Amino acid sequence: MRIATARVHLFLGGSAVVLAVLTAIVVAEPSAQPTAHTARLTNLPPSSAASASTSTPRSVPATVQRTPPLAQPWAGASHDVGHVQPGSDPSVLPADLLIADKLNNRLVIVDPQGRVRWLFPRPGDLAAGQTFLVPDDAFFSPDGRFIIVTQEDDYVITVIDVATHSIAYRYGVPGQPGSGDNHLDNPDDALLLNDGYLLSADIKNCRIVLIQLGARRPARVIGMTTPSCRHAPPQHWGSPNGAFPMRNGHFLVTEINGDWVDEIGLDGHVYWSAHPPGVAYPSDSNEIGPDRYVTVDYSSPGQIVVFDHTGRTLWRFSGTGRNTLDH
Repeated sequence: MRIATARVHLFLGGSAVVLAVLTAIVVAEPSAQPTAHTARLTNLPPSSAASASTSTPRSVPATVQRTPPLAQPWAGASHDVGHVQPGSDPSVLPADLLIADKLNNRLVIVDPQGRVRWLFPRPGDLAAGQTFLVPDDAFFSPDGRFIIVTQEDDYVITVIDVATHSIAYRYGVPGQPGSGDNHLDNPDDALLLNDGYLLSADIKNCRIVLIQLGARRPARVIGMTTPSCRHAPPQHWGSPNGAFPMRNGHFLVTEINGDWVDEIGLDGHVYWSAHPPGVAYPSDSNEIGPDRYVTVDYSSPGQIVVFDHTGRTLWRFSGTGRNTLDH
């Protein structure tokens, strides 16, 4: 077994839900049989494989639609031995877990019993010349057939076909940051919307991008592309590090610089902005209930803060002594 620091997401009906950012998880060291697959863009949700226009396409929605039940291509009998820690209760988990195992350069799906159900890449999964390095975030597509991986420190967004264990699409050039066509600079928390568009924060380019699957340029850029990040949405963003869907079809954007969280529409309209109270480095803010939002303070000591749209503290945890959070 190997101890791996990872971000964890629940595989629940319609969306991947962030469970934790500061988590140490025990995962199994698998022994997979090599299998070769060829990635095919025809497996992706409908979209043009040609470069998308920089103007706003009519098919880009202003809201997020309801999603169908998720597929589970890895489901079936498992012959793996569970690797949960003594005292663990599998019944507390309602679903399998998707783990971005960053420094081991892989994705892992485990079930509540701690059994490895799916792994990428196995020997033979990557085509000649392909790499898969430092996956920082991973989310399922609305139909569960794909996993969208943000490799922030490798400057790419990768779409994995779960059933074929193959890279179906990639935006960005591995190891090459930039702001032009087919380039990103520290992308973060990319999600696939129902209509086949990727939505991602692009931290060091100070912008939020919508990218049509198969394209080599953004369909829409929200904010000015610049290396000088500052809070003045929607024209400028203070190093955005996440844009997550809300119940009303809007999106919750987190800005590192200045400690800001904003509710926006895909048309760029800003509904409100607030300071998560007492937070130095806000990260991955999400809506968890009516006018309730949670953010992680990626600091030392770290903290978890729940707040409302006015910036009022509703709940806070930072721990003390041995339980103090650290990034």
